Amino acid sequence: MVGVYLIAVVIHDGISRPVQVELPKGYRGWVVVKYEDPSCPRLGRRGLFLVISISASGQGCTSESASKGWQYVRYESTDAQGRVTKIPETKWGGGGLIWAESYSDQMKIERFFVGSEQELNSSWDSKPKI
Repeated sequence: MVGVYLIAVVIHDGISRPVQVELPKGYRGWVVVKYEDPSCPRLGRRGLFLVISISASGQGCTSESASKGWQYVRYESTDAQGRVTKIPETKWGGGGLIWAESYSDQMKIERFFVGSEQELNSSWDSKPKI
């Protein structure tokens, strides 16, 4: 069933460039990314990837629109020495650290949580409104 849904999305909306979300080393908490904000820079580029950089306060923004259609997203953190660590994204119970992704109605604000399932479950009261 998931395969049928994916095929329908690809046919309707296409496939977008892959995205790399760069988070500060050890970041835990809610992340909010604003799209189409003229005061923000364009997305970075790294090879095929569009790059969204997240600040230490969990904020990111770009003057560009959110991508439409199917898109591969990878989450990474970078330490002060430039070492990159992949942040796992899994199903419930799989040990992942990326959860609860959602967008505003106009696709101008994205929200997701970085942390364990237990951290997510105790963070719902602090979830930013979008």
